[in-house]
Amino acid sequence: MRNKLLGKILLVIALLATQTFAKEATKQSVIEMMNITGANELGSQFMEQLVVNFKKMDEKVPEKYWDDLAKEVDMNEITQKMIPVYQKYFTQEDVDKAIEFYNTEAGKKLLKHQTTIYQDSVEAGRAWINDIGKMFYTKYKKDYMKK
Repeated sequence: MRNKLLGKILLVIALLATQTFAKEATKQSVIEMMNITGANELGSQFMEQLVVNFKKMDEKVPEKYWDDLAKEVDMNEITQKMIPVYQKYFTQEDVDKAIEFYNTEAGKKLLKHQTTIYQDSVEAGRAWINDIGKMFYTKYKKDYMKK
C-alpha cells in the first residue's frame, strides 16, 4: 500500500517537474518563427490600416503628414511585445518543431495558402450559418407563428 502511494507521489512529482522545467523559447527562436510565418508583418499591417483610417478622418491633412508620422514608429517594437506572448504558449521544443515544420514543403504550402484558406473558410461558414438560420426560421415559423 505504501509503495503504491509512494509510486503515485513520484509520478505526480515527475509530471510537475516536466511541465515546470520545460525550456522557455528564446527570443531569437521566436523571432525566427515569426519571420517564417509572417507574424512579424502584423505590425506593418496594423500600421497601414491605422494610417488609412487617420487619412479618412481628415482629408484636408496632406498624405505626407500621415506617412511621415508612420515612419516615426519603430516597427521592431511590436515584435518585441509579441515575443512574450509566444513564450507564454510555446516551449523551445515547440518553437524548434514549428520552425522545422514550416521549412518543409508542407509547411511552406500551408503558409502560402493559409490566408486564402481562412478567407474561404469564413465564406463557407457564412453560407453554412445562413442555411442553418433559414432552417431555424422555417421551423420556428411552422411551429410557433401560426399558433
